Amino acid sequence: MWVNTFKILTNTDAPAEVGNAYLFDTNFMVAEILDKTSGVIIKSGGQDGLLRWLEKNNYALQHKKIEQTTDLGKDVNIKLRMGLNEPITTTLDDGAVVQTSGLQPWSINQPYSSMSLGKKIGQLTTSAFNEPWVMVVDGDIAAFMSMNDWKNPAYGITDYQGGGHNFWIPFMMSGGRSGAGYVMVMDLPPLQARLAVDAMKGSGHIGNGSKAEADLMKAYVFGSYNVRPLPEFQDRMEWVATRHNELVGEDMEPESATQQTFNELTDLIRKKDTAVFDNSYTLEGGYVVEGQEYEWPKP
Repeated sequence: MWVNTFKILTNTDAPAEVGNAYLFDTNFMVAEILDKTSGVIIKSGGQDGLLRWLEKNNYALQHKKIEQTTDLGKDVNIKLRMGLNEPITTTLDDGAVVQTSGLQPWSINQPYSSMSLGKKIGQLTTSAFNEPWVMVVDGDIAAFMSMNDWKNPAYGITDYQGGGHNFWIPFMMSGGRSGAGYVMVMDLPPLQARLAVDAMKGSGHIGNGSKAEADLMKAYVFGSYNVRPLPEFQDRMEWVATRHNELVGEDMEPESATQQTFNELTDLIRKKDTAVFDNSYTLEGGYVVEGQEYEWPKP
């Protein structure tokens, strides 16, 4: 399980830390807030709903830690179970016994809300607030930007998120620096998109600011959401998948098959083979048109 921990800050001119929020994988979030009037407040639910609740109550999140673990630890485990409204009996360090039970049943004959509902229908996921993001892969991730930025007709790259379709499509269709570049699309919630951008920019806003935590964040985001080829690169990526499967079927080790596939892909792109290359999306083919915004979604 992926666990992201955030500081909860007051959204004021002088932010104060008032609690922690825990995001479990990509769906479920628990917030623990120390309120001077109400005491400890624990809120839980899907991340979209909880983020809206935090914003409505003038709270903001600051990333604190990311980890992938099967052992949540007693403290986090208790908070998760309280958020799920599962009945809990636990003994504190001073020997006091605390009992809690669910207060918000999801139906008349079900005493606990999220826990019993989840057991019946599985984890809830929401895509209502997801937005398309574009990922340019050129050996490594060369650029990552929202579809709105990608649509921009301006030619040329300005920073990690810059460039737009008029720069990247011809460059990647011709292979890019690696000789085997391509472009993918993924739908992300605003929170995960922000975390991914921070991780790739090395801005120090992920966990303790280390490269190791930034790499973990990239693995979390790009491994948790479906990635698909940009339509202009659909044929190329279908060829890659087919060829890789053929090589594995010939008893080649997957890593060796991947290397062999991309060696062959580089050669085909250099030869402008139509199985993986479309000249109409290159500079030579006249793709760059000044002022032309990228069409999305495709008809």
